[in-house]
Amino acid sequence: MASLDWFRQQLTAALHQERFWQTEFDALTAKCRALQNAKASAAQIYADLMNANTYSPFADQHNWHFEVANANCFYAHCCANVRLYESRVQWAYAELQGHKYVHLHQAKVLWVIAKLQEYRANVRRAEEVFATAERRERENQQAQAQQQQPTRPSNGITMAKVRAFREQAAESFKNYTAMTTFPDPPAEPCKRVACHIATRALKACPCNIKKCFAGLRVRDLKAERGKWHPDRFSKCQGGKTAVVEMQTKAQEIFTVIGDLYDEAVARNQNW
Repeated sequence: MASLDWFRQQLTAALHQERFWQTEFDALTAKCRALQNAKASAAQIYADLMNANTYSPFADQHNWHFEVANANCFYAHCCANVRLYESRVQWAYAELQGHKYVHLHQAKVLWVIAKLQEYRANVRRAEEVFATAERRERENQQAQAQQQQPTRPSNGITMAKVRAFREQAAESFKNYTAMTTFPDPPAEPCKRVACHIATRALKACPCNIKKCFAGLRVRDLKAERGKWHPDRFSKCQGGKTAVVEMQTKAQEIFTVIGDLYDEAVARNQNW
């Protein structure tokens, strides 16, 4: 569909054509009316000459028959011109009606269609603006509601907790003999029945420990497994009881890392 400006140009052109043919029609009508008057005058002259030729006793002396013949020719000429201009008037009238009721109507219809499409486009833009405003208002309300809610501490294992645990472990592993506290992994409630009934030294169950080392590659898991080997904690500070407790906790982590390492190796072999 063309633009609205194009339809306006078409409508202007159609109106211009209508005015042109209306002017042409009016001019031809006036010319035809003048010729009809001339025809009537010629007919009157011819009738007067015929009467003069019939009733005048001096008709033969005055050569009235030549005057009558000339008047008859003039009358025939007027009749021919009248018929010609009557045909031109009919043609101009047909052209006027064609441009007036076809092209003008078509241009007006197309202009109305384009105007309707413009209104629909404006409505769609208004709906989009309104939807955007509603979405922003809804987002602002949600943000305000979240700000008004009191912040509650998270009981789950987050990336921040995992990062803090790994940093603490890396710092402790720089000197095993100087360790006085064990870097416990973060814990969260677990739904597995086996984790509930099992007796362990760590608060974190195997599922929690897996989350702390998930996503590591085979090489990284192998290095971590070596760092958490129980024998590395045999010379820690705190006495025998503390050493045994640290080794027990390290064994639980070592076992989980070993399982993760075996699973990673198996996946690589399958690939």
